[in-house]
Amino acid sequence: MIPRVVHQTWRDDAVPARWSGFAESWRRHHPGWAYRLWSDADGRALIARRLPELVDLFDALPYGIQRADVIRYAVLWCHGGVYADLDLECLRPVDALVTGRRLVLTVEPPEQARAHGREHLLSNAWMASVAGHPLLRALLDEVRAGAASAVTHVDVLETTGPRMVQRVCDRRGLDDAVVVGAEAFHHLPAGSRGLALVAAGGPSAEKIRARLVARGAYGIHHWSNSWVGTLAGVLHSPEPDGVAGFEFVPGIDSPGGDVANGGRDVPRLAAAARARDDVVAFNTDGFMKTTLLPPEDCARLGRPGSAEGLYLRLDRVPEAMRAAYRARIPPPDPAEEM
Repeated sequence: MIPRVVHQTWRDDAVPARWSGFAESWRRHHPGWAYRLWSDADGRALIARRLPELVDLFDALPYGIQRADVIRYAVLWCHGGVYADLDLECLRPVDALVTGRRLVLTVEPPEQARAHGREHLLSNAWMASVAGHPLLRALLDEVRAGAASAVTHVDVLETTGPRMVQRVCDRRGLDDAVVVGAEAFHHLPAGSRGLALVAAGGPSAEKIRARLVARGAYGIHHWSNSWVGTLAGVLHSPEPDGVAGFEFVPGIDSPGGDVANGGRDVPRLAAAARARDDVVAFNTDGFMKTTLLPPEDCARLGRPGSAEGLYLRLDRVPEAMRAAYRARIPPPDPAEEM
């Protein structure tokens, strides 16, 4: 039986205010369950005690999100239970989802899977398992190969995140895992209007929550993706619309195609991008890209009108495509207007 305990992780013991309500939703809907928040220090102590062969790797990981990924796999392997990202809101008890099962996984929204060239992509934002499940051990073994060399957003996904989970499952099979659809937690993709309306609160948000539960949802992933913006530090963008050789499109990103992270100092990043013949764009999270998705598949990045967004290279991206990207600039998020 999957133990009745909810695990969440954060770098320390102080959950940011923007997520505290989501964390409380898990306790509110599971009054008979235990709840455990694991800090990075807690996770390292567990790994040192139960998985000492992983300590050197854990210490060498370049990004906090990778450590958070490793901690979630280690916690489930050692203790079992339910793991949920802090930006995942619980809508109802998950007892029916985990009862009688040994391992339960879910998948990313189809739109986000397609951005990675797949029809289906397993998620690691919510997982449930018995202690000692062999698939969890396989994930821990996999991160030992190359995780410390991650550079880009895709590297993180590939070495410790969802792409790694999918790769391991493709190679060895799912054992006795049950995979539930995106409707369980990921019905609303990142940047969607529905997600913005939920964030804005009020009667519309409650109607959406009720509708999602009626369709089988147990929770809502709010896709904060706070780790992406912190990979390379604080953004320095003195003149977003004045970077020579690039057109700035606010509030937009083209997921994937990352080849390097040049940091978040935009003038320096632009110079590094111009020096590479294969780079067609970069975003304000510091990622240089060799390919762009069709504008209709773009994702929200920051707030429209802010300094967050995508820089399209004038000598590599045709005017027609740049115009199409401009046409996709999202309207202001209702949550930002409140």
